[in-house]
Amino acid sequence: PIDEVLFTSCINYKKSGRAEYSLDEIAENREEYLLPLISEYPRKLVVALGNNALFATGLSDKAAGINAYRGKALKSRLHDWPSIASIHPYFILKNPDELDDFHADLKLGHRVYTGDLREQVDIEIIDIDKPEDILFLLKEAQEQSYLAYDYETTDVNFERLMPVTCAFATGKKVDNKHVVWFWGGYDKLKWRLDSPLEEFKHYFDILFKEAGKSYALIAHNREFDDQVTNLFLGKEYHGSDYDTMIMKWCVNNAGKHGLKESVERYLGFADYDK
Repeated sequence: PIDEVLFTSCINYKKSGRAEYSLDEIAENREEYLLPLISEYPRKLVVALGNNALFATGLSDKAAGINAYRGKALKSRLHDWPSIASIHPYFILKNPDELDDFHADLKLGHRVYTGDLREQVDIEIIDIDKPEDILFLLKEAQEQSYLAYDYETTDVNFERLMPVTCAFATGKKVDNKHVVWFWGGYDKLKWRLDSPLEEFKHYFDILFKEAGKSYALIAHNREFDDQVTNLFLGKEYHGSDYDTMIMKWCVNNAGKHGLKESVERYLGFADYDK
């Protein structure tokens, strides 16, 4: 309800009568005006609107870079109230395309406010230790009709290209745990696996050849992942059927489009790294 919302500026404009302030002035003002004012109310959530508010509420040590803080639950170094950040409403008036992203920020704020945040996912990891394991992954992908995958690489230059890890998921659950197939990559092969790299390439070749035929392939930033696959296996493949980065852009082309930001914003995981 709107009567439960306290909206205030970072600066006591009535006292100063000015529109621009240094960081030192904002810092001094928050101790004298902003934090005491907020403390008078039974706060459940602090929403910092704009760069100055980001600094004034202790979410950042500078008044800049608001987009890096959006789409996630935040902690202040000055207070214990749950916080989020978004752009100042003034910018929505200048650029109405920002409105959907602003709404997404507020929806996240509502999840923070109500405590409806996802903190972890229960995962059952299946290690791909033998080349033949890839055939079992293929069978599961065909049964579930799709396969999502993501690389972590050291470089996209072929001379240094090493798929350090690659994770695959088909949406399958066992005992309410998401099943994730995990391949440790070339670094792992050097010291753990007995099978030569070429055997793994042979079975991965089968896996990716079936993409688009017997199952759909899903990536985030498909262009990069296709490039890694093609360089690593030495030939071109069908490529991903679905790109969740492009899907995010179609929903809202404002803000960042990375996997981390998309998971935080649309799936409600406020601490992606954790």
